[in-house]
Amino acid sequence: MDIQKLIEIGFSENQAKVYVMLFKKPGMSAGKISKELSLDRSFVYNILESLIKKGFVYSSLVKNKKVFYPENPNKIIEDIKEKETKAKEIVSELLKINKEDKLPTNIEIYEGKHALKKYLREIIIAEKFLTLGGGGKLNLLNILKYEHPHYFKELTNKKASGKVICSETNKGFWKNNLKNTNVQVKSLEGAGKENSITILKDKIIFSSETENPNIVILNNPDHSYSLRHYFNYLWKIAKK
Repeated sequence: MDIQKLIEIGFSENQAKVYVMLFKKPGMSAGKISKELSLDRSFVYNILESLIKKGFVYSSLVKNKKVFYPENPNKIIEDIKEKETKAKEIVSELLKINKEDKLPTNIEIYEGKHALKKYLREIIIAEKFLTLGGGGKLNLLNILKYEHPHYFKELTNKKASGKVICSETNKGFWKNNLKNTNVQVKSLEGAGKENSITILKDKIIFSSETENPNIVILNNPDHSYSLRHYFNYLWKIAKK
């Protein structure tokens, strides 16, 4: 199993290693886990203690020896649901403080993996979008390895209207993944960088999809309106 999936939902790397090890060999002692994973024994005890507190692991005595077992993996789903309930309470309390769903800002800057999630979410909720980019090594898909199929599915279900001008190299990929949507794809020489510009009704999103991704959102209907004219010109000369 790829422990990265567990890390994505909140496990530390070593917690994930120990947890998966206990599924492979349930009933192991801390000493055996330590040898299997080449980790300090006292460190393993700390990891096990943290997993026990979270409810993912429990201990038992076998021949007067303390051994450890993994709890039913459905506990992971229960844990996420509990966190979701708490998160909703926190959001409700914060909105009461501010009285607004979103603070008014002209420029928003996001960094890291969350930036790409924000970028895709903005596209999905938009009625229409125009994107110049989608070239390079498609790092967005590598960074959002497990999440991107969900976003494509949402885009398909919403039947969002859009146009994408990408590199010739990646045109086949985008056409295949967007074939069940109302998104048209064309290619243009020079659109092969790990950057893109997405034009929405009242905002522009500048996206850098490198190993350290970031996006800048410019909330300005006038600039958005102007860029749409430039995009439409490029669309006319782009290749189908």
